[in-house]
Amino acid sequence: MLLRWALASAFAGLAVPLTGCGMGADPRRASASHITKEAYVARVNAFCRHYNDLQTSLGQPRGSLREQAAIAHQVNVLSLRKITDARKVPAPTGDERVTASVLDDFDRAIRLADSSTRLILSEPKRRLRPRRERSR
Repeated sequence: MLLRWALASAFAGLAVPLTGCGMGADPRRASASHITKEAYVARVNAFCRHYNDLQTSLGQPRGSLREQAAIAHQVNVLSLRKITDARKVPAPTGDERVTASVLDDFDRAIRLADSSTRLILSEPKRRLRPRRERSR
């Protein structure tokens, strides 16, 4: 049961980082002193595409649970870098708190997911042994 929860948490991080990326915007609408929501989205999308390409290049998690967790961990690391880069882009005026809150929520979700992947990766490899039949 714990293993199922850990696995579900580990792979929840795969979907979260993609949220907020890929929405269209026109960066020409921003001025030097004021950034519009559209310009903010365009700037964030510029590096989002890069990170999404890196995540896609890792492929879909497959193989053993350990192999899947290893890929999920790599995605989580890239996602945390993406969030760090997004924090460097100034939020639109009036949206600073909301933007920070959303990024904080994503950061927490990724870190929670990554704690699950690290838990799976830290488990020693176990060899499956056939059950011995009980004597009656």
